[in-house]
Amino acid sequence: MANVNAPFGLRPVKHIDGSTWNQQVQMFYVPSTNGEAFYLGDLVEVEASGDVITGTPGVNLYGTRGQTSNSGDVLGVVVGFSKKAGNASQGNPVGADPDNLNIIYVPATKTADYYLHVCVDPTVVYEAQTDTIATTAFNKNTTVAIGAAPTAPNNVSQTYAVGSAANTTNTFPLAIVGAPQRVNNELVSPGTNAKIYVMLNTPYLRPGRTGV
Repeated sequence: MANVNAPFGLRPVKHIDGSTWNQQVQMFYVPSTNGEAFYLGDLVEVEASGDVITGTPGVNLYGTRGQTSNSGDVLGVVVGFSKKAGNASQGNPVGADPDNLNIIYVPATKTADYYLHVCVDPTVVYEAQTDTIATTAFNKNTTVAIGAAPTAPNNVSQTYAVGSAANTTNTFPLAIVGAPQRVNNELVSPGTNAKIYVMLNTPYLRPGRTGV
C-alpha cells in the first residue's frame, strides 16, 4: 500500500534509551513584531532577544519556508503555544489563544506577544515523514525541508525529512535513527512518504556550544 503524503513536521515520540517521551518542554518568546507563523511540529532556532517580564528567551523559525536547510543549530520542536495576556508590564502567558480558541497555531499577524512550548531535549527521538528512504540511509545524517505554511483546516507543520539526501555530512540538521514498524508504513525502497525516526544532529543545547 502506498504511503499517504501527509507531513506533520517533527513529532516527539520517545527518548534514545527507548523510554516514552516525558512531555517536558521549555517556554520561549515570540514578540508581536515577528511576522512568522508557527505550527505544531515546526523547528525553531534561538535569536538574540527575550522577554524581560517573564525572563523568557526568544526564538524564530529554523530555516526558510519552502526551502531545504542543510546546516545550522536547531533549538527544538514546537509542541504548543501560549499568548500573552495583561498589560505590557505585567503580561503573563495564557494557554492557547483566549481570543480565538479555534486555532492551534501562532498566526503571522499578531496582536500580542506569544510563547512557544518547545521540546529541546537532545535525547528525544522524533517521528517525521520523509521524501524517500533507502537501507543505506539509516544511521546517516540528512537535511530538512521546511514546509510552506499549511492550508486550513490542516494547520500543522508541513516540514519533512529529506531522506534522499542522507549522507555522512556532520553539519546536516537531522540524524536518521530508525523507522516505526506499522502496517501502514511502507519502507521498501524507495519508501516514498514513509515515516521515519530522526534526532536533532546539531542541537543548540549541547556541551561546548556558544551563544547566538
